[in-house]
Amino acid sequence: MKKILCAIFAVLLFVSAVPAGADGYWDAQARYKEAVDSGDPEKIISAVKAIEAVYPNPKDQTERNRLMEPLKKAAQAYESIGKFPDAGVYYKKYLKLVKASITDDDPLKYQDAVNTATMLAEHNSVTPTVYAATSSVSNIPNLKAKNEPRAGTYHGMCGVYDETRDNALLLYVHFFNETIEGFSWKLPDTENRYVLTVAWNSPNENLADLQKVANGEADDYIIENLEYVAGLNADVMIRFFAEVNTWSDLPQKADAYLANGKTYTETYIKAFRRVADLVHRYAPNAAMVFSPNDISNWFFKPEDFYPGDKYVDWIGISCYCNLSSSAANKLSSGNDAYYCRGLYENEIVKIGHIVDTFGSKKPIMVSECGFCYKNNAGTQTEAHALKAMKQFFSYVTMVYPQVKCVNYFNTNHSGNCYCLFNNGSAAGNANLAELYTSLITSDPAMEYSMGRTDKGGYTKVYHINEVTGSLDLSTYAWYPGGDITVTYSVDTEKKVTTKEVPYSCSVNAKELAVGYHLLTVKVTCKSTSTVLLYTVKKDSDGKVRVTKAYPDAIKDMKESNWAYECVGYGLGTGLFTGMSDTQFAPNVSLSRAMFVTIMGRMAGVDTSKYNYSSFDDVKKGKWYTPYIAWAKETGVVNGLSATKFGPDALITREQMCAIMTRYADYFEIELPGGSGGSKFADDSKISNYAKTAVYRAKNAGLVNGKGNNMFEPRATATRAEAAAIIMRFCFLQMNG
Repeated sequence: MKKILCAIFAVLLFVSAVPAGADGYWDAQARYKEAVDSGDPEKIISAVKAIEAVYPNPKDQTERNRLMEPLKKAAQAYESIGKFPDAGVYYKKYLKLVKASITDDDPLKYQDAVNTATMLAEHNSVTPTVYAATSSVSNIPNLKAKNEPRAGTYHGMCGVYDETRDNALLLYVHFFNETIEGFSWKLPDTENRYVLTVAWNSPNENLADLQKVANGEADDYIIENLEYVAGLNADVMIRFFAEVNTWSDLPQKADAYLANGKTYTETYIKAFRRVADLVHRYAPNAAMVFSPNDISNWFFKPEDFYPGDKYVDWIGISCYCNLSSSAANKLSSGNDAYYCRGLYENEIVKIGHIVDTFGSKKPIMVSECGFCYKNNAGTQTEAHALKAMKQFFSYVTMVYPQVKCVNYFNTNHSGNCYCLFNNGSAAGNANLAELYTSLITSDPAMEYSMGRTDKGGYTKVYHINEVTGSLDLSTYAWYPGGDITVTYSVDTEKKVTTKEVPYSCSVNAKELAVGYHLLTVKVTCKSTSTVLLYTVKKDSDGKVRVTKAYPDAIKDMKESNWAYECVGYGLGTGLFTGMSDTQFAPNVSLSRAMFVTIMGRMAGVDTSKYNYSSFDDVKKGKWYTPYIAWAKETGVVNGLSATKFGPDALITREQMCAIMTRYADYFEIELPGGSGGSKFADDSKISNYAKTAVYRAKNAGLVNGKGNNMFEPRATATRAEAAAIIMRFCFLQMNG
C-alpha cells in the first residue's frame, strides 16, 4: 500500500510560471514566501489569508495551483499552535481544491493528497459532544434488522465464553476446508440464547477464492453448514470473507487498480450475494454481515465492495489499535492521519467513515478488535494497550449507538499478544482483563443487553427527556496529540474538572431544584477552547429535560463574550428571543416593554387573561401588551405616570432594580442581604423611589457596579446585561 505523499504534494506547489492573474497576487506571494522562510505560524496564516483574498473563488487550474500549497501550509500552521478547528477548516479548503483538480483522464493523480488530507481534516474537526446514559430506549437507534437488539450492545470474544460477563461468542472457521459443526465443542453449554458470530474466512484471501464461491462451486458446502446453523440456540451472524478491502492481492498500484479493480469488487459482490441468498433460505436464525477492515487499501473504499441492502443485514468492522513503528509522531503527518497512528491514534475517528456511511441503514458490529500488549519485536507495550482499550471501549457505544455488537480478539496471533483471559492455547493478561471487565460492566449499553440495568445506552445529552435521579454525563473530546481538560458547571458553579477519558461527571438530579438550570461544559486543549451550554429543566415529577441553550442559527454570540452563558440561559429558557433568527444583538439597549415581557415570561403569565391595555401609550394587540397589563395589575410596575408606561423607552438600571424587587415581593421571594451596607459612589444620583430597590438588588448579588464603585442608575441596560441580571435572579428564585 502506498504510504508516501511527498511526491504528490510537490506536484501541488503553488509556484507558477504563467503570467500574473489577479491584481496583488505577486505581492501576496512574496509575503507568503517570507512568512514560510520565517517559520512563524501566525505570519504564515496571515500571508495565506492575503492570497485567499486575491482568489476568493479560484476559477481555473492556475488559480487553484497558486492556492493549494498555501492552504495546506495554513492548516499545518494552525495545527502547530493548537488551533485544531481552524486547521480542519483549512485542510478542507485544501482538499476541495485538490478534488477540483482531478481530471477524467487521470482520476488517481492526486490520490495521495485526497486520502491524507481527508483524514487530516477529519482528525482536526472532531466536535466535542456531551453524552448521557439514558433509560429511554426511544433515544437509541433501531433499524429492526435481523438479530438486532432493541437497545443495548451484545459483547463477547473468541476463545472463551463467560455467561456472567458475555452474551456473544466469536468463532473462526476456514471456508472450504472446515465446518461450523466441527467447532461445536467451542459453543457455550447454556440454555440462554446468545449471539454467535461465525467468521467464515477465506483461507487464501484472493480473487480465486471469490470466483469459486461466485460460480457456485461451494454451494453444497455452504448449505451443509447452514443446515447445522439453523439448529443452534443462537442468533447467528455469518461474517463472510471479512476484510476484503485489505487483502494482499488487491491492486497495489494505480495502473493495476484501473485495470482490475472493478473485477475484484464485482466478483466479491457476486460471491457475497450468492452466500446471502443461501443464508436467508436455509438459516432463518442467521444474519449476513458485510465486514470490511477499518482502513482500506489505498485505492479502495469499503463501499466499493458493498453487496447491497437486500443482501446485507449488518455491517461489521475489524478494528485494532497497536503501536506503529512507522509512525512519524508529528503533527500534520498525512500518513499518520490516514492510518490513525502516532499523534493521530484514535479508533473512533478510524471507524467513523464506515459508521457514517452505513449506520443509518444497518446496525454495526465491531467484528473483532484487539489491543496488543506484547510482541516478538518488543515494540508493543501494556501501557499503550491499556490506554487504547480505555479510549475505545469508553466511546464506541457512546459516540456510535448504532454499534450493537462488539467482539474482542481474545487470542495471540503471529507473536502478537491480544489475549485477555486464558483460552486454553494462550495465557491472558490480568491488568487488561481487569480493565476490560470494568469497562464492560460500566457501559450501560452492554449492561442493558445483559439485562442488568435499565439504561439502554448513551444519547446526546440534549435528547434527555425522562424521569431520572442522576444525569450521568461523559464528553467525547479529542485533538491530535493534545492533553484535554473538561470542566462541568451547573448554574455557573464548578462541579468537576477532569483530564481522564471519558471525562465524566454525575449530576445528582434529585438535588436540583424544580425549574431551569444551566449546564456548562468547557473543553480545552492547547489553544482550542469550546464551551457547550445546555438548559436543564426539572419538573416537579422528577422528569429532566435537556436542550441546547443556543439555537443553532444564532451567529452573533461568541464563546469569548462575557455574557455567553447568561445569554445562553436566557435563550434556552425562552425568557429571551433573538432580535432575528440569526442575531441576539447583545449590545442593543433593552426597552421597558422588553424587560417587562421577560419578567412576565419568568412568571409564566397566561396572556389570554390580559387582553386589555393599562396605559394610554400601550396599544392593544402588541406583543408586550398583556405582559404590561399583568405587571400593572400585580404592582410589579407603576409606569412613568398614571397613564403613561413608555414601552419604547430604554430601561434604566435603577428601573430594572425597582421592577425586580417588586416582582420578588409579589411572589414572596426572599432577597438576601437587605438594603443596607456600603453605598455606591454615585448614590446621590439614584432616584429616591429606586434607592432601596437598588441596594436590595446589589446585596442580593443581582447587580454590580460599573467600575470605580459607580452604579450609573440612569444608564440604559443592554440585552446582554439584562440577560446576566435575569439569570442571577432565576438562580436566586430557584435555589434560594
